Amino acid sequence: MKAASTPRAIEIFNDALDVAAGKRAVFLADACGSDETLSGEVESLLDAHDRAAGAAFLAAPNVDRLQSLTEKMLSTPSLVGQRVGPYRVIESIGEGGMGVVYRAEQDHPRRFVALKVMRPGIVNQRMLRRFKREVEVLGRLQHPGIARIYDAGVAELPGGTQPYFAMELVTGRPLTTWADAEGLDSRARLALMALVCDAVQHAHQHGVVHRDLKPGNILVGSSGEPKVLDFGVARATDSDTAVTTLHTDVRDLVGTLQYMSPEQCDADPDNVDTRSDVYSLGVICYELLAGSPPYSVADKSLATALNAIRETMPRPLSSVNRVFRGDVATIVSKALEKDPMWRYQSASEFGADIRRYLAHEPISARRPSTVYQVGRFARRNRVLVGGVAATIIVLCAGIVTTGFEARAARAEAHKRGIALEFMSKSGGKAESFFVIPGNEQLLDRVVASLDFDMTPQLEAQLHNHIGEVYTLGGHYEKAEPHTRRQLELHRAVLGPAHTQTLRAVQIEAELLNALGRYEDARSLLTATIDEVGDRSSPDQWPIRFRLLRIDYTLGGALYGLGRLDEAEALYRRTLEQQELESRLTPSDAIETTVALATLLSDRSTSLAEAEELLRDGLQRRIEFSGRYDEHAQRIHWKLGRVLLARRQLTESRQHLAEAYQWYIGKKGDRHPVTIAILVDRARLLQYEGRPQEARSAFEQVLRIARETKLAEWRIAEYQVHYGSCLGVLGDLAAARKELSDAHGVLAARFGASDYRARRAERALSASQ
Repeated sequence: MKAASTPRAIEIFNDALDVAAGKRAVFLADACGSDETLSGEVESLLDAHDRAAGAAFLAAPNVDRLQSLTEKMLSTPSLVGQRVGPYRVIESIGEGGMGVVYRAEQDHPRRFVALKVMRPGIVNQRMLRRFKREVEVLGRLQHPGIARIYDAGVAELPGGTQPYFAMELVTGRPLTTWADAEGLDSRARLALMALVCDAVQHAHQHGVVHRDLKPGNILVGSSGEPKVLDFGVARATDSDTAVTTLHTDVRDLVGTLQYMSPEQCDADPDNVDTRSDVYSLGVICYELLAGSPPYSVADKSLATALNAIRETMPRPLSSVNRVFRGDVATIVSKALEKDPMWRYQSASEFGADIRRYLAHEPISARRPSTVYQVGRFARRNRVLVGGVAATIIVLCAGIVTTGFEARAARAEAHKRGIALEFMSKSGGKAESFFVIPGNEQLLDRVVASLDFDMTPQLEAQLHNHIGEVYTLGGHYEKAEPHTRRQLELHRAVLGPAHTQTLRAVQIEAELLNALGRYEDARSLLTATIDEVGDRSSPDQWPIRFRLLRIDYTLGGALYGLGRLDEAEALYRRTLEQQELESRLTPSDAIETTVALATLLSDRSTSLAEAEELLRDGLQRRIEFSGRYDEHAQRIHWKLGRVLLARRQLTESRQHLAEAYQWYIGKKGDRHPVTIAILVDRARLLQYEGRPQEARSAFEQVLRIARETKLAEWRIAEYQVHYGSCLGVLGDLAAARKELSDAHGVLAARFGASDYRARRAERALSASQ
């Protein structure tokens, strides 16, 4: 087998797991081409995976070959005794999927450091870009609870080009090991956990998500202060299971499986934010208190382990030890919520609740009833109140409120139950939520039950998720009231310049764009930009990040308003800033590239540049998030449309078919993008010289669009293409009627000088 085929085989294997068994043969033929050796390797891995169901993934005899392949990928020559830049390597102190950690001595200043060297077998341009970007960000972290990065570079070593970085050498023991050795009680363990939350919060404030928090990455030395290591670069997995290493390294699903959040299991970087680290902190806290993780994945197959993380509720902490009943169990349970919106929204919130508990104050993780508040007050003021007095206060409060609270609690519980049912069915599956029968009715019931008592923050989170599900299902009209309400709540509670408020502005504006309410979106975005003001301060990165996203969305509003020159200039300026900003993931620049290409495709003189941009965007998107990512499929559609305009019909058909198969399977035939792809496939039939088939296809898709109650102006855009097809068939009277109707709608909606109205007018003139 060729040396390069090992990682490629495992990459294709992981992609094949997302393909239905009956369609894998076609997928393998496409992915492997004529390379029979590569195809054989992938088939062997798939066979091993299928046979391993219900058994330990790497313990199964059929997967010995997979383990061997993984070991080959991870093998690398030792650097002990050699020099790496200005460092002399002394000994190996840790090893993991992406790199090896050495104790080394620096020349100037003379000191010992932890030197992390990335494995040569996984180095490529994408990895180098990520490595450089992360090191620059991590170098800005200055906190006593975080190991500092001193230096970074790239060295030519026996194994090839290997990036490295040097950081503070921390001596100590993993968090849980140190706590056990010191015999800490539960309160001391919680106090230790609060310090860890402080360190993680500092990183989050500087735009850094760890993604691999675990006890082995949190060391405690003789001072008793925890120190967090490995913020996202060359993670050492130590004794993690091989299944963890394989899944992390090959599929870029970053993290250690045991401590991974449910959203990390989906391998979609766009879904992983600071709340993912909060979940990992919850797992660590549970293990620190209970002596074992909330569930074990070491003896499960990969698929079973991932499903457990996504779906299985952990054993309540109070059932492990009754001493944790009440506030401690509630705090840890909230950190371990499967859906991020029900979780603590920041590490600081998690740490603050821990400290409230330690100070005998009410925690925020539960709605404080009168009995609960009085009880906490009594505990804080034992001398003042006295044991007997406290008991009387609690009993009296309970007698007064029991009847009323019991009735209210039953109503609240019913409504919360509906919300929780919705969350369990939509969590991690929002994109295909409406494909499942009955789910739309469930969401309607949730919307009708939103008057139960909740904090503004929880209400905002719930509206955000409802809006997201409606949006992903293409129900933009239903989504908009929820995104608007989320924005109102964030403005009222957090203020106009808070990052969550800016995110809510962007979400609302994107939805307004989708609805064709471009002027409303433009007004909202420009007012926000004016309100926030200067964005140049170095310590304002989170706000500047959000404002870059707002610039991108503003470009979409200007584009929709027909102000193409302004939109193009803004897209190009935003893209330039995104490409220069090392702290951004490639996703942002790719989105702007695709938006710019889409705009250029509406200018027939710019089709060549649009095609070039889309090809580049597609390649980068697949590298970043995989072939079956929705963003990649949307680019397939856009590229197919541009190739159609350039009359490259064979390749256009391939890209449109790729996008259609994904959307029809994930979203159904009523989603706006599915409908748009069907329109372009009908146009393709016309260009291929099959106008009768094209006519039937147009009539079918227009019927679906009207049944779906798509926006009138959107249907009018499709009528323009249909009218042109009728003209080709010689049915000029019908063509003129369709085109005249379409022109009237578009001119009334956007103005007679708008490019969409002019397009309809030109088609109408041609049919005269």
